[in-house]
Amino acid sequence: MPRRPHYAFWIFLGINAAIYLCILAVGSILTIGDKLARVHPYFAYGFYFFTAVGAFFFLLLPTLRIWRAPTLHPSDYRVAQGSGDKIAVEQNRKVAQRLLRSGNLSDEQRARLSVALRQGQNLAPILTAIIAERTKLLEETTRKYATITFVATALSQNGRLDGLFVVINSIRMVNEMVDAFGYRPTMVQLLRLYSSIFLAAVMAGSIEDLDLESFIAGIGVNVLSKPISAILAASLAQGAGNAFITLRIGYLTAAYLTMPAQEFHTRETRRKA
Repeated sequence: MPRRPHYAFWIFLGINAAIYLCILAVGSILTIGDKLARVHPYFAYGFYFFTAVGAFFFLLLPTLRIWRAPTLHPSDYRVAQGSGDKIAVEQNRKVAQRLLRSGNLSDEQRARLSVALRQGQNLAPILTAIIAERTKLLEETTRKYATITFVATALSQNGRLDGLFVVINSIRMVNEMVDAFGYRPTMVQLLRLYSSIFLAAVMAGSIEDLDLESFIAGIGVNVLSKPISAILAASLAQGAGNAFITLRIGYLTAAYLTMPAQEFHTRETRRKA
């Protein structure tokens, strides 16, 4: 008998990681604001304002877009084919509307979907074709965001900034995938995804504290004879570690979006990711 996934445990860890990150972020913001206020109070006000705007556009807004997306029936994550099923018809209609708003459809796809939606036709064949096409692009999207994470965190040399960037970049990646498909994972799967993102951010901040420069310099004396080489190698290692975390989150999101529930095995999918 297969073991049930410990959703509650991971969600609990994710919530604690989110609280920890919020405390760190608020503390850093207040510290910077206090230093700016010593120069001029309006500098601090401006900093707080732009921080709030950035948090809204890069964190809150993408999160709201993800959570507002429709969810397909949990028994099967493929578009329902039964035109007589009221639940299937309604969920297909919501997915079609989401794709028309933010799915980056081609002109032909947009025209076909609009006509079918307006005339009350069966949307399943059109949606199935669109989703099959989008499935091929999931790995490309994941690799794109992993590359961005690698470059940004390798250059930043700041653990807290790395953690913040991992959170923002991962949420943007999930949002782009949800927009591409027109629907989101289930509530439990989303909570697990966000738990993974927050835990990844904590790990990203911890990588910076490992003092990889000294470690690499110690084991690579013959290869890395100069201190600058050790620093470069440590930066690349930090970026690679954060990029692999982003890849894992991307592959999990792709599995949640494309794999029917009856074929989904949490442990096997996580191992593949």
